[in-house]
Amino acid sequence: MKTWQNALLWAVCIVALFVALIVELAPQRDAISQLLDIPDRGEEFRSRETPLTAQERELLGEASAVKKYIAPNGAEPFLFSAIDGTRNRHAVHDPRYCFVGAGWRIVNEQSIPVDQGELQLLTLERDGEQRQAMFWFSTPGNWFVSPMTYWMRATWRRLTFGAGGEEPILMVVQSLGDQPLNNPQTLSILEALDPWK
Repeated sequence: MKTWQNALLWAVCIVALFVALIVELAPQRDAISQLLDIPDRGEEFRSRETPLTAQERELLGEASAVKKYIAPNGAEPFLFSAIDGTRNRHAVHDPRYCFVGAGWRIVNEQSIPVDQGELQLLTLERDGEQRQAMFWFSTPGNWFVSPMTYWMRATWRRLTFGAGGEEPILMVVQSLGDQPLNNPQTLSILEALDPWK
């Protein structure tokens, strides 16, 4: 390789490293205010904040999160979590990995269309018990389930220093018993819990 080609290659590498550092270290506006605005009660439910476990705090690092125990009127309660990965993008990933890592086996997956987009319904099984979980990524007016779409939107937002839209928030719902989550009341409650409303 010629000397000028070597110099050019080194210059390109240094510029790329410099740009990557700027993108990584540039402060981003997070969605903590949206998470804190998630209501504690509504027409169809009441809730209370539930503390994160030590393991959850460790996994989240600097990411912002809210975890709530939701008690629907006349129905079984469920857990609801919302995670904003602006300050730790590695904390937001495909929730299926967490369920499998916790010993659950995914026996069924179903996409549920909603007015805002879609959410993913999982049927889980472990030690003879069956549970349901739902997850989706939320941005203003749009719910989607693709982790790749999340990654692309979050990366674009970082590359544009926040001008590329809001950071998608990961939303996860877990049943506490064997009750089904895919019902009109639960879906209506999830819409009321949307942090972008």
